[in-house]
Amino acid sequence: MLKIAICDDDEKARNTMDTMIQEYESKKNDEINCFCFSNASEILDNKMQFDIYLLDILMPGLNGIDLASTLRKNGEKAEIIFLTSSPEFALESYSVQALNYLLKPIDKKLLFASLDRAFDALLQQRNNDIVIRSEGRLLSISLNDIEFVEARLDKVFFCMSSGQAHETTSSLSSFENRLLSDPRFVKPHRAYLVNMSKIKELNGHDIRVSDCYPLIPIARGHFSEVKESYLSYMTFQMNRGENK
Repeated sequence: MLKIAICDDDEKARNTMDTMIQEYESKKNDEINCFCFSNASEILDNKMQFDIYLLDILMPGLNGIDLASTLRKNGEKAEIIFLTSSPEFALESYSVQALNYLLKPIDKKLLFASLDRAFDALLQQRNNDIVIRSEGRLLSISLNDIEFVEARLDKVFFCMSSGQAHETTSSLSSFENRLLSDPRFVKPHRAYLVNMSKIKELNGHDIRVSDCYPLIPIARGHFSEVKESYLSYMTFQMNRGENK
């Protein structure tokens, strides 16, 4: 199921967009739920996570560009498509990684093409993301940005390349199948999952990733297994680079 947020201060425009998306849903043969908002505050106060945002730019209060900027600062990775009667904000739309910028009246073919692109991007993103519950909200995390995952004091910490750690009360085992199915991850210790693409140094006792994090221990008797996994991963990466 795909969730789309439509934000436009014009009720007629919201209804028109909702109708178009219902037609797109029939064409796509996939379940899509639309949620309509009349201003930016309604979206920011809403706790629901959306896959696509369709944002009018010229709205009273916080405009669509500022709303998108706030969403990005809050860690939102959803696809954003701007809807507007004015072309003057086109350049600004790139600053918030908008998927597209459609001029009103909205051409149905252009909207459908944009939604197709959003579907493809979301599918690729989901294959490379993991969703956790942190601080009372669902957070989508890119596997590329994870240095390691640590279980500590009945909590699990996703330690990121940025130096930030996302905390969740879920167990480490609840994430193992997802992460260990990815060739980048290895389990050197019962309390750790490590992204091998982030490893800077590996020895018989521990693993060093970014300097902002302490060394990660390797459990006794696990070094050979970890070393073999790491060498296999690095060999695969080198071969892939040569074949490009």
